[in-house]
Amino acid sequence: MNLKEMSLVDMEDQLRMARSAYRKAKKDHAALREAFWDTFNPKVRDWLKRHEQAQNLGRVAQAINGKLDSLQVKVVEHEGSLCDTKEQIEEVLLAVNKAKVHSSEDTDFLTSPLVEEFGYQGNEQTENIVLQGSYVLLLWPLATPSCS
Repeated sequence: MNLKEMSLVDMEDQLRMARSAYRKAKKDHAALREAFWDTFNPKVRDWLKRHEQAQNLGRVAQAINGKLDSLQVKVVEHEGSLCDTKEQIEEVLLAVNKAKVHSSEDTDFLTSPLVEEFGYQGNEQTENIVLQGSYVLLLWPLATPSCS
């Protein structure tokens, strides 16, 4: 129906239905977000989840450092529940921080063959070769040509 042809009562009904749909979608936002993420390939989906987790951790850190409205963290929301004691807040923050630290474990530089080439703390010689633009990935173990 065209907006110009709608009566005031029809417009109010449409507005009421739109608000109801919005409230329902807002209530189910976590499930809808997960369903949306599932439409992506696993690598992109995992990146999106890590990115959002880092944003949430940043918000918590801002609250702790007093850069948000309050100067003290009194309540932290985690997975739909409110944590309001010091022990609960520490437990949540430690778990979130640990997850953030371990989120890089499945990245390219921490899996074979790059971890062997660069190591866990870097390899200055290999890094310089990369910066010079002459790096060639050596497959490990090196295949030895055979003469027949």
